[in-house]
Amino acid sequence: MNVLAKKVLETLNGALAIYHPETKRFHFIHCSLKTMKLLGYEKEPFLRDYQEDALGLLPDSDRPLIEEQIQSAIQRKVGIRIYSPVKETSSILHWFEMDGLPYGDAYYLLFGGISQETQLFENFSNENADDIYVIEKNTYNLLYSNHLKHAFWYEEGEETPKCYRHIYGKDATCQSCSLKNFTKQKESDEMTVEENGCFYLTRFKEIEWNGIPAYIKYVRDVTEEIEVKRTKERLEKYFETVLKYLPGGVAVVHHGANGVLTPEYISNGFAEMVDMPMEETWRLYNESALAGVHPDDRAYVVENLNECIRQRAERETLQYRLKTGKGDYIWVHAQFSVIPLDEGDAMVYADYNDITQ
Repeated sequence: MNVLAKKVLETLNGALAIYHPETKRFHFIHCSLKTMKLLGYEKEPFLRDYQEDALGLLPDSDRPLIEEQIQSAIQRKVGIRIYSPVKETSSILHWFEMDGLPYGDAYYLLFGGISQETQLFENFSNENADDIYVIEKNTYNLLYSNHLKHAFWYEEGEETPKCYRHIYGKDATCQSCSLKNFTKQKESDEMTVEENGCFYLTRFKEIEWNGIPAYIKYVRDVTEEIEVKRTKERLEKYFETVLKYLPGGVAVVHHGANGVLTPEYISNGFAEMVDMPMEETWRLYNESALAGVHPDDRAYVVENLNECIRQRAERETLQYRLKTGKGDYIWVHAQFSVIPLDEGDAMVYADYNDITQ
């Protein structure tokens, strides 16, 4: 190998090994210093341990099965592609590709898929709680997953492992496949899908993975969040239905540390009690929850309500007058419940009944 060829090979992130039948091992013909570094090794330890045993880079748990597959490919003189993690040199799991290539009477292993950019992505994805997949754009071939812990392979003429098989164990694309519905006008997209009774939030965008057009897909299991949300919505619907048919009315008011009372909820029963359309009720009370209280009763309501909040009383009962849509006033019996919040704020729940004689 001339000097120029060596310099060219040194710039590439890869390695080449040849099979030696007498030892049944692969010996490296070439491995650039850059590749050794990316694999996590210094030159001398790398050459000592792997120069004549290229498959020693495989994790001990994967090596026997991969060697068996490679031996089968050698005997039948067929190609094979293997995706495997590197034997751990740190807490980060790095992956590389091996292409088995029969050429004449020899059999070669070409190591690739190793770059600083790829390893930077692997470092990030291994620390991410989401499942992350890299999927070839046109074929659904699975190129990477941050939760794969063991090697996988396919022989020449066989189909590359598909994302739907690795992720869901299916033989065809999922009915709700988010990639099929990807909005090409967007740089990225997000959607929630249901699969086998579970819910997943998926985000994906188009990228180029080692020169291959692909999608990067982030998947997070949100089943618990969806179930909590549905339960909350069901309880809210139940709460609204109960409030709708309660005699009198209900209001929820935020009491700020500055003393400002702002309504956050007014029931239909309250609006009916004061004989106002809901829109008019909100216009009246929107700026202050005391807007409809008779001027002669406001000081009484504020004083007792503030005392109730200071004492964190669970229940306080007051009787005062509220303005109606006709311009007159009705007497109401109001029961207040107070829930203290942070920084001196409180939430006041009020249950009203018309006691006008």
